[in-house]
Amino acid sequence: MGDAAPPRETPATILIVEHDEPTATMYARILELAGYQVRTVLSAPDALRAVAANPPDAILVDFRMPVMDGLEFLRALRARSSHRAIPVAIVTGDYQLDERVVADLHDLGAEIRFKPLWVDDLTSLAHQLIEASTKDS
Repeated sequence: MGDAAPPRETPATILIVEHDEPTATMYARILELAGYQVRTVLSAPDALRAVAANPPDAILVDFRMPVMDGLEFLRALRARSSHRAIPVAIVTGDYQLDERVVADLHDLGAEIRFKPLWVDDLTSLAHQLIEASTKDS
């Protein structure tokens, strides 16, 4: 336990990027009950604006979204040096992701998780991302 980060004075902030509003709301509620501060947006362009205005400690982003998918979002996020260290998890129901896409996501520093995410899966993922966030700061 000697490697544990000191307790945070404020809850860690997680940004959820999910075009399906009921899913975004469900994820937000679960993570709020787990003690996180949560913001949600329904598109990748809105997420980029939200991150620029107030960077979160971690981001959960759906892979399949209209306008800009999770890979495009991640590329745009990582293009800004100030956002390269934000831990990101790509969440998808697409079990047939192309190997090149998976490699690109990993190269850009993203975790990949598959839907459905149950309560324990979601809270464990959030904890893992926040731990990565505190190690990088």
